[in-house]
Amino acid sequence: MSKDKVEAVERALAVLNAFHADTPTMTLSEIASATGFYKSTILRLAGSLERLGYLIREERGVFRLGPALWRLGSIYRAGFNLGEAIRPELRRLVEATGETASFYIREGASRVCLFRHNSPQSARHHLDEGAELPLNAGASAHVLLAFSDAKGPRQRRCSNAVMTYRWASATPTWPPSQSPSSTSPASSAARSRSRV
Repeated sequence: MSKDKVEAVERALAVLNAFHADTPTMTLSEIASATGFYKSTILRLAGSLERLGYLIREERGVFRLGPALWRLGSIYRAGFNLGEAIRPELRRLVEATGETASFYIREGASRVCLFRHNSPQSARHHLDEGAELPLNAGASAHVLLAFSDAKGPRQRRCSNAVMTYRWASATPTWPPSQSPSSTSPASSAARSRSRV
């Protein structure tokens, strides 16, 4: 990554980065507070951003992101190869743990293995990429359910995701019959590795 930079460009991008999902519209004062820039600086930057479609100033004076960002986002998505981003991470996990690493997505009541990097160990569970598996068994299924919006007895908040993973193979019911303190992380991990 180059260390060269243009201050005006970075300031303009800082204005755009001030917007978030919970603040889709912002006043001049809010942008100034978020960026630390003078209001006069923001107004100059906003003028250029507005002319190019990156920012919109509504009649009531608030700002919101413009359609040019949607166009760029669409181009980015079209050129983004998920496998190129996921496979190196799976490989690093396998190198660090010696265990098989998989990337699953939820598809209705099932989970689909999109990417998988097998362990170098001779004794390992075999599964092909593209395989469809149920959501009611396996550590990865429990993790997907923990972060899912789907309603049901297994739905849990994200704060329980780690516990879900730890106990996924210990018992098919929730919550686990034992407390986390009564079983060591090592034995829990070993049980988790025995399931897909």
